[in-house]
Amino acid sequence: MVASEIVMTYEADHFTYDDACDLSRKVLSVSRNGQIALEMGHVRDATVAALARLVVLRRDLRRAGRDLRLSGLEGRAEAFYQIYRLERFLPCQMAESQDSPARRRSPEHDPKKPC
Repeated sequence: MVASEIVMTYEADHFTYDDACDLSRKVLSVSRNGQIALEMGHVRDATVAALARLVVLRRDLRRAGRDLRLSGLEGRAEAFYQIYRLERFLPCQMAESQDSPARRRSPEHDPKKPC
């Protein structure tokens, strides 16, 4: 954790576009500078639109001199993240679970290595 990092946890199992819009409003309302670390370890399912909204949120934060990173993606949320190669736009530290579908397809994946 970075000194000026704000950790937020999303605790639902599903992450939809509407959820991402609500979360974006909350993140943008935080007046402190620094990086937002969004812990998504409870999320097992996410829509592509929700993840795309997080990419837009990161762009907005970076324009304001801030940043966003994710951690703990698993299941279908992690699979979408990897299929759409979102690591180019949205940094993420994956969960430690070895059972995720994306890891089963990619035996060379190092779970301790950031996205």
